[in-house]
Amino acid sequence: MNNVREVMQQIETATKPHLALRTNLSVVTINALIQELCDGGELFQDKVVPSNGGRPAQAYRYNYNFKLALVLYIKEMKGQELISATVMNLENKVVLKEESILPAFDKQHVLQLIARFVADYPSIDMIGIGIPGQALDGTSR
Repeated sequence: MNNVREVMQQIETATKPHLALRTNLSVVTINALIQELCDGGELFQDKVVPSNGGRPAQAYRYNYNFKLALVLYIKEMKGQELISATVMNLENKVVLKEESILPAFDKQHVLQLIARFVADYPSIDMIGIGIPGQALDGTSR
């Protein structure tokens, strides 16, 4: 399954025979895996590709928005604390980016922000939070 995922993430679209060739798996195995990935929303049917003499083949496309990541980073700018929020897809493309003033480090404010993004983007699967450190006497803290 992970082999098929990796190949699809790299090439974005493929037919079953093409995917079987790229993964060294049988078309029968690819059929089962494609069905499972489509049922889960990780792949979806794309256009039908004409063939050279046989019947046209169904192409499948990788859904880079299947899982999203939310990255929060707290920073200081012009004496104010800002929180930068970025939602990214599996292709490392930014889906949304916004910044807002963080009046004081308020855990509840951060949790509400996370809850809003997860509600707006239910496919958020990972969350990363960056908080800048400080150096005191040459030691990071």
